[in-house]
Amino acid sequence: MCIRDSRTGLLLARTAEGAACFDRRLLQLARDVPGFAALVRGWLESAPAEWAAVVSPRTRGQLAGAMPDAWREHPAWHS
Repeated sequence: MCIRDSRTGLLLARTAEGAACFDRRLLQLARDVPGFAALVRGWLESAPAEWAAVVSPRTRGQLAGAMPDAWREHPAWHS
């Protein structure tokens, strides 16, 4: 994990809008970029306390059950 990544999340998490935006972008990247969901899951598993303040429980659950092929049918920008 890059310190800059969690720092960006912490800055965005200062407001409800920023936190929601960060969650949406994580899921969008997980849907669109092969291997990104696995990378983020690795970050969450290696430093759960650090990421708990940044990534919502709902997003963590969606990343845990990531199925990129199914997600590609419904791009994040449609939600």
